[in-house]
Formats: sequence, structure tokens, C-alpha cells
Amino acid sequence: MNKLIGFEPRPFMTATGVRLLMRRARPDDVVILADLIYQLSARSPYLRFLRPLPLTIERAWSEARRMARQPPERHITLVATLEGGVFEEAVAAAELARDPARPEVGEFALLVRDDYQAAGIGSALGERLIELARGMGVTQLHS
Repeated sequence: MNKLIGFEPRPFMTATGVRLLMRRARPDDVVILADLIYQLSARSPYLRFLRPLPLTIERAWSEARRMARQPPERHITLVATLEGGVFEEAVAAAELARDPARPEVGEFALLVRDDYQAAGIGSALGERLIELARGMGVTQLHS
């Protein structure tokens, strides 16, 4: 159970009719986050990190661990997973990292798997993350 208010899972339907569940990432989501990251084209990490970033399996696992295992008071990762599958599969993630020196300031990042881009997933995750950030007292966001 999430200790912070507002982290309840939310169903979402994409513009293309795919049913997703938006929820807070858990420490055991490392596997699905690593899979999401490793499936990205070279263009997607560039859009996320604003620099070329060769993806290796080691880098995907390292990034997934970082995303899933941060203290919830300073960091939120939301994940969008496909509903109805046998295995859980992440298709997008959004992050908010609060500045420890200025907790009213946060860094915002989105990552959407290439085959799910342009379906409204990033917009929905971003809106939800902004809503949660406001509830945590974050008044300034940057990427």
C-alpha cells in the first residue's frame, strides 16, 4: 500500500484504444522498467536525456534500479502498464525528482516506448505527475 496520498492506480485508454494502468513504480518493477528501457530506439533515450546514450543491458538495468528504488519523499516514478496481459509490461514511465536543497523545485522526465508514442500516454502521465508534484509542494518544474 502506498503511504503517500494520491498514488492510487488509475486506468487509462490511449488515443488508439489500448487500455493501460498508470501507477506508482515499486521496487520490484526493476524488471519491467529495464525491459522498457532496453526496447527503446536510439532516438528515445536522446529525447529523454538530451544527449546520445548508447543503451546496453547493463545501462538499462542500472537506470531501472534508479527509477524504481528512490525514496518516495524526493522521487516519484509513474509507470504505464498494459492491462489484461498474462505478464505485466511497461510501455511508459514518468519521473519527478525533487531538488534536495530546494524541495519546491523538481526535475521532470518522460519516457514512452517507440511503438506507443503519439497515443497520449506521455501527456496523461505528465498531467498525473504534475498533479502529484503540486500535492507535494513542488511549484517549479524543469526537464
